[in-house]
Amino acid sequence: MEDVDRSSSIAVMNLREFFRDSVQRAMRQQHVAVDDHTEHYVVNVLTVFSRSEELYERTAEGVRLKPLAHMLAEAMEAPTAERRDQALRRLGDVSLFVAGFFAQSFARRIRRRTAIHRRGV
Repeated sequence: MEDVDRSSSIAVMNLREFFRDSVQRAMRQQHVAVDDHTEHYVVNVLTVFSRSEELYERTAEGVRLKPLAHMLAEAMEAPTAERRDQALRRLGDVSLFVAGFFAQSFARRIRRRTAIHRRGV
């Protein structure tokens, strides 16, 4: 255990409180205000998806994150309105979660494409 890089880990007593504090700090830094219900929803998504079995699904090929397009197709083909709503909620939650993790990568890609477009390439 001595070889473990402890600088990449944070010990927390309450994961929900950690995410709540992190979300509030990020909103202050970005000068963003949201309704308390919205903040609670985002904190809940982060807390739930901190457990990998809640985010990933077991498939024949192993544990995978289902493509968002497949989630949408399944939602549109749901047998009931309730199942469709559940599937769409999951699609939205997974999209929000993934976009949060890859926000910087998305921003770099957009800047790169904008620069290429401006040069006419």
